[in-house]
This record gives sequence, structure tokens and C-alpha cells, in this order.
Amino acid sequence: MIADYEKQFNRIPQKSIDLARLQRSRLSSEKLYLLIEEKYNEAAISEKSEFGYVDIIDPALVPIRPVSPKVARDLILGLLAGLVLGVVVVVVRERLNVRIRTPEDLKRLGFKTVSLVERMAGEKGNERKSPVKPGGRAFDPHLISFHGPLSATAESYRNLRTNIQFAKLDRPLKSIMVTSANPSEGKSTTVANLAIAFAQAEKRVLLVDADMYRPTLHDCFQIRRNPGLSDYILGNSTFEEVVQKNILDHLDIICSGTAPPDPVEIPGSQKMKVLFKQALQIYDIVLLDSPPVLAATDASVLATEVDGTVLVVSYDDTRAREIERVIESLEGIGARVVGVLLNKFDLRKAYGGYAGVSGRGYGYGYGYGQYASARKPGMGSKKQGN
Repeated sequence: MIADYEKQFNRIPQKSIDLARLQRSRLSSEKLYLLIEEKYNEAAISEKSEFGYVDIIDPALVPIRPVSPKVARDLILGLLAGLVLGVVVVVVRERLNVRIRTPEDLKRLGFKTVSLVERMAGEKGNERKSPVKPGGRAFDPHLISFHGPLSATAESYRNLRTNIQFAKLDRPLKSIMVTSANPSEGKSTTVANLAIAFAQAEKRVLLVDADMYRPTLHDCFQIRRNPGLSDYILGNSTFEEVVQKNILDHLDIICSGTAPPDPVEIPGSQKMKVLFKQALQIYDIVLLDSPPVLAATDASVLATEVDGTVLVVSYDDTRAREIERVIESLEGIGARVVGVLLNKFDLRKAYGGYAGVSGRGYGYGYGYGQYASARKPGMGSKKQGN
């Protein structure tokens, strides 16, 4: 043990020397770190104290008004953007809107306009007038050629009559069919008023209701429906029995008759050809009210039996493509299309008002009274304002 303790004692001086050396090294490193830290802080302070190379161009000023928004500039840009957007919307709508609104639309598509008829009472929100009773019979108020012969609307039907009479075809038009592309476009009202217009010109007129699906002429003139065309075709009645004479001066009417079991067979039957032949020997003009071309094939069959066909299109309702299909269908079977009548025409919506439109030659602005024919007894012939 003593020897062991002596060995440990002899190692104590060496450890003291190592400890002293390490302490000196620590002190030296600590002084070096403090010196470097001091120099670093001095350099940082010196760097932040220098202004550098700066030239002052303008002194900083406090603004007296906000720099944004700039009202005048924003208003001008907004107006320009709105104008451009409005033009784009109008152009796009005109491109996408394929409905017929003006005679120019028909002309641009290559269709001949034979007349325009403005919207009457009872159509698209207009109030329906009370029926007038000629001779105790309550005619439909839409028969404006009878109720208001001096009105602008009646003049439109007379214009249609004139255009039909002077149509440049290979032979005079004695038999005329009035049809449309779709239902409810005004073909029955048109053919009824056209028949009255021909009768007022002292032409012997036979009006035939060949629409077996939705006949309306018997309601327009308040006459009996049976016997009628279908009864004659089926052999249940004679020609004289189905013709209702003297509905008006020079105007006789054949109504649709009893609803047939198969309406499709009526137009192409041999007795229909016989009826045409017999009617044309007696009357100056034979007018047919047919079903819509796109709804039934009857109109196409009937079109081959008549001298000419008038197509009625409805303002802002009939599409251009539908008119093209009808014209192609009729001309494809050899039918003669006299022209297109623009019905339910709204002058204000079409041209934005009446100003400057009456001179377009469409039959408006004549100054006739709407119901001048219904003047009280004793009144003069002075024309009333339209």
C-alpha cells in the first residue's frame, strides 16, 4: 500500500502542470474572443454611422390628397370598358338571335316580304276588343279587314292582296294557300282577312279551312263547322251542302267539317282535286287555311294543288332556320312560294320608336282612323289620325 501511495504522489506534479497549461490556454482563448467581439461591434457601429454616397433630388413632401383612386381616370376607363362590353354583347346577341324581327332580316336571308301586319289586340298582352256583330253574327275582332277597313292593319292585308295579284309567276294566282312554319303564328287570321280583302275588291272568294287538326275559321266567322271539307271528301255531303254562302258579300266559306279518323288522307285524296277543279270554275279566288308545314305533312301535299303559297312568320318568334326548312320543303316538291308575310310586327321594338320609320314603305303612317268604318251616322268622311 505504501508503495502504491508513493506512485500516486509522484504523479501529482505532472497533473498540476497539465492543469496550469489548460488554464492558460482558456484565458488566452477568452481574451481573443473578447477582443474580436469588441472589434466586430466597433465595425458594425462604424458602418451604420456612415451616410454613403446619396444625392437628394427632391425633398420629401407630405401629400395633400390621396394618390388613389383617380376618379377621372377611373370614370373614363369605366365608360370605355362599358362601351366595348356593350358593343360585344350586342354583336354576340345579334349573331345568336336567329329570330325574325324586321323585314331587313328576311331580305338578308333572301326571302321576299309580301306584306307586314302589325300586332293586333289580344296578342302577347294586348287587350282583346269586344266582338262587333255584323248582321247579328259576332265576327272575331281580329277580322280587322271587316271591322276597320281604313286602318293601317287592313291596309297591310290589302297590300298583301295586291302583291299576290301582281306576283310575277308563270300563271295568275287563283288558288292560294296560307300556311306557317309553326302553330299560333297567325295564318288563320291572315287568310281570313285576306279573303275579306279580296271580297271587298268584288272578287268571288271561296275560303276553305283545310286544317283538320286545329280548325278556327268557323269560330272567326261564327258559322257552323259541319258539314264541311272532311264530310265532302268522305262522301257524306255534296259540294253545295258544305259551302256556306254569303257570309259576306262575294265571300263563301267551307269549314273543316267533322273531325276525320285519319286527317292525313284528306289533302291527297282524289276528291280534293275534284273540289279544287269545281271551285275554280265558280270562284275567282280560292283560299286555303292549311296546317303548319313543320307540324304536319298536309300543307306540303296541299301546296302542290294550289297556284301559290304565302308563308306567315311571327315577329320575334319564328326562327330563320325554320323558314329555310319550310321554303326548301315546299320548293322541293315543286310548290310556288309567293313570299313571306311578317305577322304580329311590333314597330316600336323593331326600330326603337315610330320616328323616321313611316317613310320606309312598309304601310304605316297613312293617317287612317283605326275604326273609321264604324263612324256614327251623320259624320263626315274626314280621316281620323292613326
